[in-house]
Amino acid sequence: MDYCSEQVYNYFINNHIISYDPSKNQWKILGTTPFPGTAGSSVIFAEQQIYILGGERKPGLRSVRSWTGELSHDRIKWSELPPVASPEGVSGAYASVIDGNIFLAGGAYFPGAAEKYSNGEYWSHKGLDKAYSKEIYQLIKNDWKKVGSLPEGLAYGVSLPWQGGMLILGGEKKDGKAVSDVIYLKKNDKQIKIVK
Repeated sequence: MDYCSEQVYNYFINNHIISYDPSKNQWKILGTTPFPGTAGSSVIFAEQQIYILGGERKPGLRSVRSWTGELSHDRIKWSELPPVASPEGVSGAYASVIDGNIFLAGGAYFPGAAEKYSNGEYWSHKGLDKAYSKEIYQLIKNDWKKVGSLPEGLAYGVSLPWQGGMLILGGEKKDGKAVSDVIYLKKNDKQIKIVK
């Protein structure tokens, strides 16, 4: 059987939360997520909160689920957030907390893969073209709202909080072409400002 033809539960993607203490040069497991592991999820850590947004359930099949975990005394209390706005979910998206608000930008997915998988076609992305999102979403009042767009669809780079905004470093665009761009994203009043 082909590697991509398995069902989600046969991939054993890790769902452990592992913490590193640099002062002790020590790793420890804080627990597991209340959901199956994902790959390529957008992860944010801000003020004792962990956010895990979207990701890949198996090769080619994305997740729309998003979660937050509150870290307290080496334990994590999990709560589910609203599903990410893309109906297929995204993997490799950029994410950050800006002025206390959660933002998710870009990411990649295979349009139609979720439907094929639900119809028993487990190699769900076979024959489908990968799409690269350029949408920027903000979690507002328990719902993901589109608040802007990147200059082009991007995924698989690095995102970091910086000076009240988010830096988007590199990644790839359509056709898997690598980019070395640095984009600064900031929200001013009700508008998204993008500097490339």
